Amino acid sequence: FETASDDKRYVAIFRDLSNSNYLTGSVMRPSTSTNITDDSFVGFTDAAYTDGQTEKVKVVGNQLTQAGLTTWAKHYVKNDGTLGTTSTNPSVVAGTALNGNTLLIKP
Repeated sequence: FETASDDKRYVAIFRDLSNSNYLTGSVMRPSTSTNITDDSFVGFTDAAYTDGQTEKVKVVGNQLTQAGLTTWAKHYVKNDGTLGTTSTNPSVVAGTALNGNTLLIKP
């Protein structure tokens, strides 16, 4: 399993059971679309949950612990659900980093 990091495509190479004399490959790429909007974003869950569990959500004014933040920078929710300092389309503000590990959610 190999990845080309600059375009985020993944290549899987495997032996095809119907013809074991040859290798078969498949190129995969994560979806670039999202259904998140600035109006639909309310915050972050406080833990990982499974189906049927009741979630607790940290909303505007709460703090989120997240490693790797840029202090005092505005952070956005990227289309893949991660945080970054660069706006994507749609532009969804997550909040401002108080330090490298604490985000004040969308003040």
